[in-house]
Amino acid sequence: MQKRLIFIFLCLSLLVTGCIKPYTPSIQQGNILTQEDVAKLKLGMSKDDVQYLLGVPVLQSTFTDNQWDYIYTYQPVRNSTVKEEHVSLFFNDQSRLIKIQANLTPQRIQ
Repeated sequence: MQKRLIFIFLCLSLLVTGCIKPYTPSIQQGNILTQEDVAKLKLGMSKDDVQYLLGVPVLQSTFTDNQWDYIYTYQPVRNSTVKEEHVSLFFNDQSRLIKIQANLTPQRIQ
């Protein structure tokens, strides 16, 4: 009888642990972008100055060296919604910033 109770207890404990969802950490990828950082960018800045402010770009165009893309994605725990921030920077032939395209949310993603 005692062996039977132990067996039932083990089966129930395995059944219960199989129903638990494992821990899933938040996923962050890319450079963390804020409106404050992008506001510090000024047209005419050199590539070195931009890299100092924002870090190394996630993507550099394969066809031209004059476009840098900074992408930041964040997926909160147990949430299928992925938040994405994207900044594209364009440089002239003298490696000076000539255009900024950004789609940033009003506040930094946390």
